[in-house]
Amino acid sequence: MNYKPIASKTAEFEYTNGSFLFSHQTPVVAMIKSTGEVYVTNKVNSRATTTHINEYLKQFNLTQKDCTKVKQEVIDNLWNNRVDGVDEEETDN
Repeated sequence: MNYKPIASKTAEFEYTNGSFLFSHQTPVVAMIKSTGEVYVTNKVNSRATTTHINEYLKQFNLTQKDCTKVKQEVIDNLWNNRVDGVDEEETDN
């Protein structure tokens, strides 16, 4: 796993099949290489965390509208298990 600090209280963790954006020690974005899916937490975040998410996505030419919104627990589970994706019923889309 590769740890890359991005900004104050923000870091990216890359692993074999994807990457995660952490803001204030919480995973808020999960990018899955094998499926191309990008999951963003649907949790209402602070202004700072929202900015962290938007700035991170911008480097991939994405906005939150381009991503699949999921419950925070789904991103937590992806992080904890480093799995390949989520089931359709777990998304808000």
